[in-house]
Amino acid sequence: MQPNTQNQTKLPAAPPLPTREDLETALNLFAKLVDKYGTDYLPFFLRIERELIALEEEKDALSRARARARMHTTPKRA
Repeated sequence: MQPNTQNQTKLPAAPPLPTREDLETALNLFAKLVDKYGTDYLPFFLRIERELIALEEEKDALSRARARARMHTTPKRA
């Protein structure tokens, strides 16, 4: 039995994830807003700061995983 595709709607594509540069730009903006207007903007600053830290941690973990994979490669059998 064929699936009914007539009533299916396509979801829009997800927006691209922010780059490190995007996050740095946003962090600088919110730092200025916190400096000028006070703590109302601090939660935004903290969120972006956490995102940058998470991005760096993921990059570091990926590097560690790749290094470990290269060090512990099992020889292929003939």
